[in-house]
Amino acid sequence: MGSRRRCAVSADQRLSQGFTDEPAARFRAFWEGRVGGPLVALWRHFPGDDLAGPEVLARAHARWYRRFPFDFLKVTPAAGSLAQPWGLTVDPGEVNELGVYQRRHPAVHEASAWRGLDSPDPTAGFLGDQLQVLRLLRQDLGPGVPLVATLFSPLSAAAALSGNAVYRHLVEDPGSVHRGLEAITETLAAYARAVFDAGADAVFFSTLSATSRLISRSDFLAFGRPYDLKVLEAAGQGPLILHIHGEDCYLDDLLDYPVDAFNWHDRRVGPSLTEMRLRTDRVLVGGINDHGVIATGTPDDVRAEVEDALRQVPDGRLIVAPGCVIPVDSPDANLDAALHAVRPRH
Repeated sequence: MGSRRRCAVSADQRLSQGFTDEPAARFRAFWEGRVGGPLVALWRHFPGDDLAGPEVLARAHARWYRRFPFDFLKVTPAAGSLAQPWGLTVDPGEVNELGVYQRRHPAVHEASAWRGLDSPDPTAGFLGDQLQVLRLLRQDLGPGVPLVATLFSPLSAAAALSGNAVYRHLVEDPGSVHRGLEAITETLAAYARAVFDAGADAVFFSTLSATSRLISRSDFLAFGRPYDLKVLEAAGQGPLILHIHGEDCYLDDLLDYPVDAFNWHDRRVGPSLTEMRLRTDRVLVGGINDHGVIATGTPDDVRAEVEDALRQVPDGRLIVAPGCVIPVDSPDANLDAALHAVRPRH
């Protein structure tokens, strides 16, 4: 599976209709390889707003973008929320520093229950609300702001749905788990196609399951990778950023995924940006420690971290970004420092 350099159909259409707004034009040209980078973007959760309906969540994202006009806006749903169509519920009463809800109530407890999952319509219910967030943002921000939709891998959704019991179930009853993953994948693949119709320009595909801390490599190759590839194929209308979450990940089994960019915990876990560039020529997304100076340091600390990232990737095929969501109380001055270290004020 080779490198991909494609832009979203929605972005092509808007630009061909005469829209030449700088962010959208630059975003498109960057992925096509017509202009160099780096780009810069940070993202976060919006606890409370992300469970209050599409209008509220769209307004929260729009306020964030207007305050911090990064090169694109990553649209971030509640953590684990893409399992809600299959019965996961979230208690909004307790969140951590990242805005992640700490009390979620799994819907699958027994291995046999995976056979009972259906494939809900991705344009209705919770997923339909997430599509509406994209539509509202497109209406509010106009055609010139690139929007990046967030998807989770089928196995990651299954883990959220079961409180990680899926990793035990796939050993106890592999046939039932495969049946459940097929149902989840059917819906997520359809949702991946729908996000572009709703206004997205690219997809941020997150896997939380490709790690030896949760699953053996052979089981990941059987229960993770095949379903990931089906969703990624469906999302192929636009640029794809693969987020590799966690430690001790099966990186070698992910580097040939049909994606355009890789995002991982380069500062906290590794490999470094320099090391990763030796392993792939695709766009690297990182350089900011999501648990580091962006939240606890000074603007000078942030500028130094960004400048180090730029030195590590001199070819410009870099998006300066965090390894994952940043803490919700990260100081505005630090976010400004990250933005202007890449894109100096004129």
